[in-house]
Amino acid sequence: MLKVAVIGLGTMGAAHLEAWMAVPDVKVVAVCSRDQVKGGEFAARCGAQAFTSFEVMCEQVDFSVADICLPTHLHPAFIRKAAEAGKHVVCEKPLALLPDEAEQCIQLCAQRGVKLMVGHDLRFCPEYRQAHDRIAAGELGQVGIVRMSRRSHYPFGTDNWYADASRSGGVIMDLLIHDLDWLLWTFGPASRVTALKVGRDAASGPLEYALIAIRFKNGTIAHVEGSWAHADFRSSFEISGTKGMLVEDMMDSIPLTVIKRADSKAASGVAVPEMTLNRNPYEVELAHFADCIRDGAEPIITPLDALRAVELARAAVISAETGQPVGLDSGGVSS
Repeated sequence: MLKVAVIGLGTMGAAHLEAWMAVPDVKVVAVCSRDQVKGGEFAARCGAQAFTSFEVMCEQVDFSVADICLPTHLHPAFIRKAAEAGKHVVCEKPLALLPDEAEQCIQLCAQRGVKLMVGHDLRFCPEYRQAHDRIAAGELGQVGIVRMSRRSHYPFGTDNWYADASRSGGVIMDLLIHDLDWLLWTFGPASRVTALKVGRDAASGPLEYALIAIRFKNGTIAHVEGSWAHADFRSSFEISGTKGMLVEDMMDSIPLTVIKRADSKAASGVAVPEMTLNRNPYEVELAHFADCIRDGAEPIITPLDALRAVELARAAVISAETGQPVGLDSGGVSS
């Protein structure tokens, strides 16, 4: 029985807790939240103990895996705490806000002999996995152009931390890093990135939109759109190659729909797509990590993969801030 502690009980912490409860031979034995009431409620659902202190939790409960679902700026500190306590770590994306911080986390986990996996869950979504596999098998020929879009309402978190780029990284680092990781996984290292970001304050929350153009070393060009200015969650992609095109839209079964903008303040937390599968991607992702711990295998999302996603996202942020293209060296940001 693999024993897990979930740290952070916001939208993603709740999703991870539910997923762990569905994974065989896994027991959530502890939850940690600064909200004592929420912690108690979640602990009661899974028969775990609730804590407001990570250190006290480590002292009083025996567990092997720390699942970190905290605001992004807290990831490095809690990864360090978990690694130093000898716990394997699964952490929500992104690994960190800055490449240097991400690299330090990777090095510490390696030194402590604990596994580290970051939750880039598109790799476990069937449509994205199948697209990756078909491209790898050459079914589309040489891929020239990729268009990806990920849009949602503005996410309200505790203390409105998403609005602070120093804590969330903004729409590029928080939302579009999903697509950036998938692109790196599918097409390899990037050589150049150019990005544009616009935003404004609104009654429903700060609205933010980004558009990123990426040239990969294999010649593929990707256009990636991200938005925190829409009324609902929607994602899509269009992949064009010499042998054909692959198109996916999560709403394509609905040819025409009218969506009214709801009061976004009532929709707290981050937007997540509706799951209609027997096993949602979070469950598959966490079950994979549990198997890796038992078998000693390398997770499909390696620590280096997570670092490369942070590097590419950071390059896009720099480009959006400066208005200039940013070159990348070996997948990372060049100086």
